[in-house]
Amino acid sequence: MLVGLFFLAVLAFNFPLISIFGKGRSVFGFPILYVYFFVVWVVLVAMVYFWVEKKSKNQR
Repeated sequence: MLVGLFFLAVLAFNFPLISIFGKGRSVFGFPILYVYFFVVWVVLVAMVYFWVEKKSKNQR
């Protein structure tokens, strides 16, 4: 599962998706590319956290 999340992160931070969000638009005054990076990063960290916590609870 963690390998799958790694490949998801590689795809999310790869050129084709970055070019979609790299336009000159903004959200609440922040460039949409920065918002995309932050949101994807937070989602990936949360997914890793919940996956690792779930595995550690099952091993107890």
